[in-house]
Amino acid sequence: MDPKLFTIAKNTKAEELKKYVSVSVNFNIKTIFPAMAMVEKRTIIPAIGQPLFDDVAAYYADPATQTEHAALYAELLECLQCAVARLSYADAYSEISMKLDDSGATVPHDKENRPYRYQEENLKRDMRLTGFEALDNAMRLCEDHIDVLSKYEESPWRKKAMKSLVRNTQEFGEVFDIEGSRLVFMRMTYFIRLVEEIHLSHRIGADFLEDIIADRESIIYAPFLSHLMKYVVYKSVAVGIDELMTVPTDRGIMVEEMSGDGKNVKQLPGEEIIRLKERYNGYAESYIQRAIEYMNAHVNDYPKYKEYCGETNPGRNLLKRDNNKKKIFVV
Repeated sequence: MDPKLFTIAKNTKAEELKKYVSVSVNFNIKTIFPAMAMVEKRTIIPAIGQPLFDDVAAYYADPATQTEHAALYAELLECLQCAVARLSYADAYSEISMKLDDSGATVPHDKENRPYRYQEENLKRDMRLTGFEALDNAMRLCEDHIDVLSKYEESPWRKKAMKSLVRNTQEFGEVFDIEGSRLVFMRMTYFIRLVEEIHLSHRIGADFLEDIIADRESIIYAPFLSHLMKYVVYKSVAVGIDELMTVPTDRGIMVEEMSGDGKNVKQLPGEEIIRLKERYNGYAESYIQRAIEYMNAHVNDYPKYKEYCGETNPGRNLLKRDNNKKKIFVV
């Protein structure tokens, strides 16, 4: 299995690889080809989408495929190559540090000059961090030149993000700082959808939420839209904390901590998890209450909300008893 963004022909002396990883001219790039191919499939393609990746791979194979925007594709290729090189080197580090033969795995000669274990772990962690930073830069480049790199919008996660209230890194970062990371926002889109489909739909009605998302720029939603968006952001952080046992916007979610047992995410103590979850749930609740108070005060302007909640909606997550129709339900 060979990668699409590196070839043996262009790396007989690791010419391309040396731009991103400090290897010698004697390094055989083919030893990390399987890792490169896996990084492209597992990390690069999900981030930028298969259609755009195919265009970049075609440009790498033959630069003549892009003449009008050659400089832009060259810059994008460089970012992606850096990500692939550094992430794959970290993935394959243990294998390339040993010699594999019929007798098993052995440490090559000059083993007394090998770095300490903590130095090796630091190296792999730094490789991952800078590799993900390069991929983040590639995604930022795509957004900045979306008119040319329009196929970026065809990536599955981008399509789903555009069907949410909070649609991009900037909108999320205006509420909760993620240091402008596209990768962190891509991770958060899972929790955003979860919050919208379960929690927010339960509070204001799925049909009403669908209308808001479809016509988000309508002036009729302007008085409470920002409150709903802040609710979604803070609630998604709280849900992520509860599921992952750590803050989901930490860059450590993208760059796993390494241990002797493999890749592990460093989790927070239980009491810290509870404290953080309660804090962000509290922020979320305060914003949804502001939105609901406005909608209740102008309920006739929002027929689908009125139909779902009724005119006597208490506007909070309380148990409501309707003795006339013998029903009990949670709003």
